[in-house]
Amino acid sequence: MPLLRWPSVDQQLWVLCFLCPPAACYAIKFIYDGPLAADFNTLDLALNLLLTLCCFVPGVCHALYLFGRYKGVALCLALDAWVAAQAAAVLRRRRERAQASD
Repeated sequence: MPLLRWPSVDQQLWVLCFLCPPAACYAIKFIYDGPLAADFNTLDLALNLLLTLCCFVPGVCHALYLFGRYKGVALCLALDAWVAAQAAAVLRRRRERAQASD
């Protein structure tokens, strides 16, 4: 039995989220969505690059969020549901205002 084990892919991604968030986002998209989804034309990767360039910490938070979302962490999934509900509410209010002004 070896004394040191090679870290699992999840552990490597976790460390990469802190060292280089855009590379972690690229790796997460590549592993979980496939090689065709891993390009910087997608919103997740472009947003992470922008957040990392702004102040690094938001990029780390976003990379950890993406990792949690693909791993099925309940907090990340609940956040996704909340954001979707808020977006639906905003669209519904806009539609109501547009109908009221007509």
